[in-house]
Amino acid sequence: MKRNVKGILSKCIAVGSIIGILIIGLACISGKKNDRKNVYENAVHEIQRAAGGNVHIKGLYIAIPYVKIIYKEDFVGGVKKMLHEYETGVMKVAPEKFDVTGQFNTTIRRVGIYSAPVYKAKVHIQSEFNVFCLKETNISYDMTRAMLYVEMEASSLTEMPSFKINEKEYGTDSLTVEDETMVGVRLPVTNGKLSVSTDLAIRGAETFDVLPAGKSTHMQITGDWPSPGFTNFTWLPDSREVTDKGFSAEWFIPFNGINVQKNDSCKTSIGFEYIDPVDLYRKLDRSLSYGFLFIIVPFLIFFLFEIFAKISFHPMHYFLSGAACVIFFLLLLALSEHIPFGVSYLLSAGAVSRLVSLYVGSVTKKVKLGFCMMPLFVLLYGYLYSSLQSEDYALLIGALFAFIVLAIVMFCTRKIDWNAIGHTEGVQEEVEK
Repeated sequence: MKRNVKGILSKCIAVGSIIGILIIGLACISGKKNDRKNVYENAVHEIQRAAGGNVHIKGLYIAIPYVKIIYKEDFVGGVKKMLHEYETGVMKVAPEKFDVTGQFNTTIRRVGIYSAPVYKAKVHIQSEFNVFCLKETNISYDMTRAMLYVEMEASSLTEMPSFKINEKEYGTDSLTVEDETMVGVRLPVTNGKLSVSTDLAIRGAETFDVLPAGKSTHMQITGDWPSPGFTNFTWLPDSREVTDKGFSAEWFIPFNGINVQKNDSCKTSIGFEYIDPVDLYRKLDRSLSYGFLFIIVPFLIFFLFEIFAKISFHPMHYFLSGAACVIFFLLLLALSEHIPFGVSYLLSAGAVSRLVSLYVGSVTKKVKLGFCMMPLFVLLYGYLYSSLQSEDYALLIGALFAFIVLAIVMFCTRKIDWNAIGHTEGVQEEVEK
């Protein structure tokens, strides 16, 4: 009896050590996945950079140069005198209304085996200005050198736009406003209302956003990307519609979104970003987080076979079968970078399930016993796939699965006298019951 007990304890220690080794193997695969993810992110970054990157439209403004006289008293030669200095700058006039409409068309660009979406768009801007400069004794506004410009990166434009101001067409030029290069037009202005419109042909990737400007901002955009994201911006759309063929969204900000004089650094915006509907590496992350179950569950089945079917598995059998289950994740990583995730999952799961089932049948000389492993793997891999498809319920599905596995093992072993586990007769008697 003592020899049997020692043998069982030795096997438990060996199997426990094998589980530890296999978990280290899972960690190595997870590290390889992180390396591949970094390569993917670098490739995507290169695609997005070459396509123009993020497009930010910070508003349509009129800049009016001014000269401000600053008076101060000072002593010159012991006599108090009134001196003055000159300060130059520009006054930025925000629009009363700032309306933006856009149509976005997406294409997929590739670098090697990796790909990322990029877009081209036609953006129409319609604005109403009310120019009003106070006549102040110490400030002189040069209305003849006013500049109308759209505040954005010129590299995002694929064509030089033109501006229609009070129904008159103006060509564009490169302007310098507060030491920054802008696209706009020089025009003399007077106090009063201006109606301005322009069409921007832009290109970009990853995100598109607009800073609210003036007393009211309205934006309406449509696109052909089926999974846009709106949550990483200050305001969510007032209305939106997302289908398999694309999306539409509309915002209305009925107040002065930013104060252009004091808060130019404000990053509040409205817009959308491109979300990857497949999100391959996130699914791989989640699948690896449940990897230990793919080691523990087959080992529990082997344990039940040893008790009830009177089959003795060598620790090497445990190791090789567990290694096959770990290799599943490496196969899934390698295949899913080249073919759709669902197909790669099916191929990897089918290959590992068939391999372990045939191995168990060959080792035990009982083919039927090997085929009994197939329903187990169907359940196991089916569970993992369902959890990957349902992120919100993944934890619940995992907790229920672990509970059910434990309940099945407890039910199957409820009549075993664990104190007599070393007695061959005791085990045989429990099996007969």
